[in-house]
Amino acid sequence: MPKPKLGWLELKLPPVLQVAIAAGLIVLSPASTLSFPHWPLWSTLAITGAILGFTIAVSGVWQFRHHQTTVNPLLPEQASQLVTSGIYRYSRNPMYLGMLIALLGWSAWWLQPLGVIISGLFVLYMTRFQIVPEERALRAQFGSQFSSYTQQTRRWL
Repeated sequence: MPKPKLGWLELKLPPVLQVAIAAGLIVLSPASTLSFPHWPLWSTLAITGAILGFTIAVSGVWQFRHHQTTVNPLLPEQASQLVTSGIYRYSRNPMYLGMLIALLGWSAWWLQPLGVIISGLFVLYMTRFQIVPEERALRAQFGSQFSSYTQQTRRWL
């Protein structure tokens, strides 16, 4: 049986929409018998996750703006420069990493363990339908410079 072709999903949904969908699913998930116990530390973790995630994501956007390259995640072929400095020394995708950390903080805020699973699905979806196509475009545009960068810097963290 042939594999279904899912390429039509590549670079279609803006990552901000994807994280909003995941956040909505966390809120709308049924309360589980496995819910996190009510513990004041969860609020601290949630707020810390939100602030840290936002800071990491904005730092990634700032680096793109500083290097005067496109921030549009649906058109990676329009990148004018390969950004490897700043936060991009530690992660090839800090904007998406920041979104993930914020989702985990959101899960803690709602005391929702299903949020961890939803966050994992966010990572899988983002990797397959956003990051891999972006990497393909960057490899075509920047060649060995991008290949060298991928060997030195991890995709997520």
